[in-house]
Amino acid sequence: MPSSSQSPRPRKAIVWLATIHAAKDLKSLDTDERHRIPFGSYVHEKFGAQSFVLGFSALSGSYSTGSTARTHAIAPAPIDSLEGWAFSSHTADTRYLDGGQLRDLGPRVARPLYYSWMTAPWATVMDGLLVFREETPPRPVTR
Repeated sequence: MPSSSQSPRPRKAIVWLATIHAAKDLKSLDTDERHRIPFGSYVHEKFGAQSFVLGFSALSGSYSTGSTARTHAIAPAPIDSLEGWAFSSHTADTRYLDGGQLRDLGPRVARPLYYSWMTAPWATVMDGLLVFREETPPRPVTR
């Protein structure tokens, strides 16, 4: 039986990370984060266009942090933000912005990396962005 490195069929892997860690490049950010080297930059360097970074953000909602499970409100996004633009004329619960849209929108204020606003040409950071109308903290599943 051939090893996985000798397999003739195409292989795919999904690595689920926070957007800040999955980012292709952070150099274009307007914060000190631009000095960090995210894991995604190594993936992008090795695999180029064969790799894909999907970021996540939200128009509003709440999130919880760490082991305390303390809930924090997410301030509603301004209309001129990437998240605000995504829902400016849509009523769906989610919106996907592809790389072309991110490039066309240019540098814009958004918060896909943290729950704080920063400006960047987001197409240099990720290849697509999924924006939720409302983020909610995870809840335990009960049986």
